[in-house]
Amino acid sequence: MKIGHYLSALVLAATALATAGSPAAAAPSDADYLTQGFSFSTREEARKNLPELRRRVAENAGKPQQQSKQQIDTPDDAIQRAKKATEDYSVEGASLTAAAPPLGDEDWATLDECRIAHDLDYDDKYYHKNKFSSCYSDYWTFPIIERGTSAPIADVEFLLTYVIRGYNGQRYADIEVQLTDWDVDVHNAARYATIGPGLAYRLSPNCVSLDSGSSCGEPSVPYIQVPYGLTDVETLFYIPTTTTPWADDTNPQDNKGYYAFAPDLLGTHLSGMVSDSHNPLPKDDMRCDNASYGNSLGSGGCLFTQTRSHITLSCNPSQGMTESTCFIKDAFEDITRTYPGAIGTYVPGDEFGSNGPLHRNYHQRDYWGQGTVNNTSRDRVRTLCRQGYGANYTSLRTDGLTNDCDEFPFLKTYENYASLYPGPARAAAVRPVLSGHNQEAGNRLNLYYAWDRILDGDAFYVAIVDRGYCDGLQIPLPGGGYGTGTGGQGGGETGGGDTIPTISAAPVTLEANTTGGYSGPIPGVTATDADGDTVTLTNNAPALLPLGVTTVSWVARDPAGNRTTATQRVTVADSTPPTITCPDDATYRVLNPSIGTAGARDVADPNPSVTSNKPTLFRLGETTVKWTATDDSGNAASCDQKVRIIYAPPVAAGKGHSLAVDDGDTVSAWGDNLAGQLGTGSIFSETTAVPVSGLSGILAVSSGDTSSFALARSGVVHSWGENLLGQLGDGSRLPRLRPVQVDGLTGAKQIAAGNDHVLALKSDGTVAAWGSNLAGQLGRTGVLSATRPAAVPGLTGVVQVAAGGTPGLAGHSVALKADGTVWTWGHGLDGQLGLGNQRSTATPTRVPGLSDVVLIAADGDNTYALKSDGTVWAWGDGDHGQIGNPDAAHSQTTPLKVTISGVVSIDAGSTTAMAVKGDGTVWGWGSNVSGQLGDDRDCGLLCSTPVRASGLTGAGWIAGGLLHSLAVTTEGHVHGYGGNLLGQLGNGTRKGAPTPTAVTGVTAVHR
Repeated sequence: MKIGHYLSALVLAATALATAGSPAAAAPSDADYLTQGFSFSTREEARKNLPELRRRVAENAGKPQQQSKQQIDTPDDAIQRAKKATEDYSVEGASLTAAAPPLGDEDWATLDECRIAHDLDYDDKYYHKNKFSSCYSDYWTFPIIERGTSAPIADVEFLLTYVIRGYNGQRYADIEVQLTDWDVDVHNAARYATIGPGLAYRLSPNCVSLDSGSSCGEPSVPYIQVPYGLTDVETLFYIPTTTTPWADDTNPQDNKGYYAFAPDLLGTHLSGMVSDSHNPLPKDDMRCDNASYGNSLGSGGCLFTQTRSHITLSCNPSQGMTESTCFIKDAFEDITRTYPGAIGTYVPGDEFGSNGPLHRNYHQRDYWGQGTVNNTSRDRVRTLCRQGYGANYTSLRTDGLTNDCDEFPFLKTYENYASLYPGPARAAAVRPVLSGHNQEAGNRLNLYYAWDRILDGDAFYVAIVDRGYCDGLQIPLPGGGYGTGTGGQGGGETGGGDTIPTISAAPVTLEANTTGGYSGPIPGVTATDADGDTVTLTNNAPALLPLGVTTVSWVARDPAGNRTTATQRVTVADSTPPTITCPDDATYRVLNPSIGTAGARDVADPNPSVTSNKPTLFRLGETTVKWTATDDSGNAASCDQKVRIIYAPPVAAGKGHSLAVDDGDTVSAWGDNLAGQLGTGSIFSETTAVPVSGLSGILAVSSGDTSSFALARSGVVHSWGENLLGQLGDGSRLPRLRPVQVDGLTGAKQIAAGNDHVLALKSDGTVAAWGSNLAGQLGRTGVLSATRPAAVPGLTGVVQVAAGGTPGLAGHSVALKADGTVWTWGHGLDGQLGLGNQRSTATPTRVPGLSDVVLIAADGDNTYALKSDGTVWAWGDGDHGQIGNPDAAHSQTTPLKVTISGVVSIDAGSTTAMAVKGDGTVWGWGSNVSGQLGDDRDCGLLCSTPVRASGLTGAGWIAGGLLHSLAVTTEGHVHGYGGNLLGQLGNGTRKGAPTPTAVTGVTAVHR
């Protein structure tokens, strides 16, 4: 199937102003229907795809409605395409006569022949019967739909056929157009009744010049327009001119001009157009010239260059050139029977050109009446004959007649005498032949040049037939003496019989077996000869048959030189899907990990496309990423990669101290230690990182006001520091200078510490809580604090927890569920629960109007949520700008969008908020009194809109404290900024830093 190979994406709003007094053109006046054209090989294919075609019509409705411009290139591009031409046809030398008329005998393809070629699936572009005609035929479907609703009105179908004809004898080209096989499938009879009578279809040939000195001329009419249902043949013509030859033309006296036809098919309406549905068709190259061939044809001609031809010369004595044609046969088959005849050399021009074509180069001979044939070249030919056959080569016969020195390639293909020297590959061959035979072969060649307009640089080939007549022919041998000719390769005693071989070529479909298509033998072709002679099969198939349809020309030849040809439709299909290998399953700490790319290989497509359903931001938990590899033929294969996202912060910041999980899964701490929160066994503060005593296998850390927590990979939790309200969870209220294990807690997968209370998310999706319960932040009533973990009632399906609170005051708790909803409980005086009020509650309650959340954060009296679209929403206390929106209320009781986007991670400090963007930069908003936003206080002491932390890039994780902030890069480098009175920045000083500074001696875990 070929759907819309040559289509524009432009759409016709094909209604127009009604023409007064024209009932047949009574289309609606407000452009209320749409249509667009699509080409198909068969009508059945078109009908099968109608739903998709209507969708495309609607999709393209808003696109620019103008004629699409095809890429128009240069004469050199056209010449290069001509060199790659594969459409071969024969000019029979025997049929050429000097009395050729100047016009009208170019054997153009007819419209019927063009349709037959289409039915045979010749190919999907142009069929060239010869150089002088180029034809196209394809089925077109124009769905008509309602504008707005896309409801189908009708589907119009027809077969478009046109033949572009070049003339031999004058610069003239015309085009015949016919639309047949009309049909319409009506879906809305009432609507179609107002549209159908005026429908028409317009073909514009669009001849354009490729060189500035040429012009196509104005067409006889601008376009051919055919109303629905008419099948008349319509014609328009061009008279191309060239005033200034192309600068790179090797023989500018020909006045060659290079042109391209880039037709455009338009659906229109007889009432006049409101907008157009232009559909470009394939381009084809044309060349016109002013060259004259004397009396045989008039001056000038136009032809299509993407073809190649050969002249067929016969060895039959009735043609009067047997010795010349047998000489050419020997030059092709056994060059040693000619002179110089070096073994291993060859001459060009044989059949389909396995040794390359011949090229005419005549600009040094008497073509324009400016001198004689290059006598140096002619003298060189005669010298070669004298060298090979002796000075008496003209009389080297037994019948008393006279020889000429015949040469191959032909004299008129030589640019100068130097090209006659034999080379290691291409060679020149000479042999004495009967003068009359030499002259007749030359006469046929001259007529071929005229009939097929072979000009300077044009490629052509020679085919020799009836080779059996060469058998027994007396020929002079190089070095002296005579020999007898042979009928051809593989000939028997008589050089082969006189019957013509038969050839059968069945269409075949081959599976692609290498990059770009198929390489190997082509089945489906057989050849026989009634005489029982061995038949040689050759073809013009490229070494690599591309995907799609290729028309392969076959030649069957017997030893006598009798030959017949056939074409075979070879379809190379690719039905094998690519092989795909997914990246390894993996676990990550961030929502936007680099998860790798699936590897894909395909037999035919060197670069199959690889796509996935990977989200911009992953959700916490396990996500299955489906990778799909698709080749150019639409074959696809998929594999699944499991990506697990955990919330395991490698850093934490408290009131005046900091924590980090080291790359070896141990913990380092620095800053204030008055309550033992550094876990070193002492109460002395540290300005640089020191190891926390006795910890290993740690996954993540969290920090309260003056207490610290570490989650082990085994699912247990360690705690140390202040314990007045039972926040260490060890069953006591005694402070701990070294880590202790939280009592009775196993299976933990995440922890979150508020100032004086702690939440632990368990692997079953439930939540445990302990510590202060002044406002019900543990999710229960009746106790002011708890020294051991207990489940938060009624809370399941949780994937992350967060905890807030102000030092010395009550706190609040937050949970994110797997469905993207957020639940809050505890202290609500500043609206931090997001429930639209300023009340506290011990019951987890869903935040209304908030969904599609992928991450949460809380601290102080604020709560934050990151959505999957990279936006951040905030609520709670707004006194310090920590809502991140100038429109925030003093107490923002419902979620409000922060003025930031493209976020991949969030965290919160006591009166600040932080975010990491997808580009690895860190942003903050809220209080900046100690420089904790990292912008060198450029925004002042309070920033109600996000500002960027200076110089930080490649960040992956962040943590906010009371007056300082931490950031970790994806390489594990830790940076701190803000207040440093207690050494909490870990840089060896107690001096605050309004911009990020490196924490010395720590490489945080970054896996």
